[in-house]
Amino acid sequence: GELEEFEDLPTILPIVVPCINAVSEVHYIYAVLKGFEVVAIPCDCKNLKLDCFEIAKTTLNAFGFGGLAVTTWDKLEETLKSLREEKKPGKTVDRIEGENKRLQWLNLVERLMIYPLQNPKVETKYFGKIRINDNCTLCNSCRNFCPSNAIRKVENRILFTHALCIACKLCVQACPENAIEFENVLDFENLQEVVVFEDEMIRCPKCGKPHISKSAYEKMKKLTGMEKSLLFCPQ
Repeated sequence: GELEEFEDLPTILPIVVPCINAVSEVHYIYAVLKGFEVVAIPCDCKNLKLDCFEIAKTTLNAFGFGGLAVTTWDKLEETLKSLREEKKPGKTVDRIEGENKRLQWLNLVERLMIYPLQNPKVETKYFGKIRINDNCTLCNSCRNFCPSNAIRKVENRILFTHALCIACKLCVQACPENAIEFENVLDFENLQEVVVFEDEMIRCPKCGKPHISKSAYEKMKKLTGMEKSLLFCPQ
């Protein structure tokens, strides 16, 4: 009904959702990459959250693009005029790929990578990067508590995928060695999986199985006074 009050508006495809909180960053970015200018008009709900909109806006801004705005009905014409003047990527995608929202976001970012980055690194509460210091004993706590599989352990290495981190900081809280340093940032030049820690693994003298990291062995030896017995695995 509100749209009927306006004259001389460009072609508009209104999409009504029960709550704007249900619209994800993937929806926003996908629409822009399909060639649309996207305007969100939220209600005055006290539970309104624009987290997903902010992620989408940050993502597009990183490549120097606009095409996305939040406004109110009384400022709709002004907002549409402003959007028409913003730089936009044009039609870049045909479909969304990825088994979850974060992987879908990453897929859209990969499509945007054909354009040069303008703002490659921004502070944000929605993404995080970790550094692991030498206190780490490869105990698996960070990996076990990470809900987004951003942290993996492969043999004697810990691998971290910045693009998958949702900044919950459970890894920091779970680490018994205070080995994890956390930064709230979105770094588009370092989204891929990287090795963040590596340590030598000690092999059992009897079976040859690697079972304890060198740092864990040194710590246990200092705490217990034991030495040779720690070299052997439980089996």
